[in-house]
Amino acid sequence: GDGISDEQERDLGTDPTNADSDGDGQSDGQEVSAGTDANDSNDNFTDTDGDGISDEVEAQYGLDPDDASDAELDSDGDGISNVEEVTIGTNPQDGDSDNDGLTDLEEINNGLDPVDGTDASEDSDGDGMSDREEILAGTNPESSDSDGDGISDEQERDLGTDPTNADSDGDGQSDGQEVSAGTDAN
Repeated sequence: GDGISDEQERDLGTDPTNADSDGDGQSDGQEVSAGTDANDSNDNFTDTDGDGISDEVEAQYGLDPDDASDAELDSDGDGISNVEEVTIGTNPQDGDSDNDGLTDLEEINNGLDPVDGTDASEDSDGDGMSDREEILAGTNPESSDSDGDGISDEQERDLGTDPTNADSDGDGQSDGQEVSAGTDAN
């Protein structure tokens, strides 16, 4: 393999059956990591320090093309190394590459695209809370009832109960049971 998935290859328009789609001597995976075009055999792939990031991309992001150690640093503090950021297409100098209010790592950990500024505003589970709101609240954007108590996350937010704790007041009855019985779940 060339270090990138067949799905990534299809997205990039490269050949999943050819490790070096443009025939320039660099595998498609090396080119993606370095930030060069895996479809352009004339692109400039120079990596003076051998860290997997091209000198051109290092200069673009203020990294040192003569210092391989900066590839493993996390310049923006989002939990993703500079070389990983270049590989996945995020900005190693901006912890929220798409400016949607979530860090790149929060998006990756929750199945969102860290370079798509619109996907965090979606409501994947249909509970009335955007995926961004759910992630920031600590609830599951793929489940309308994160704690399984029978009340949606949005209803819990409106009621003032904890959507991550099935028994917000700790009295032994779930919030859903208390709401159904007409008692105070707080």
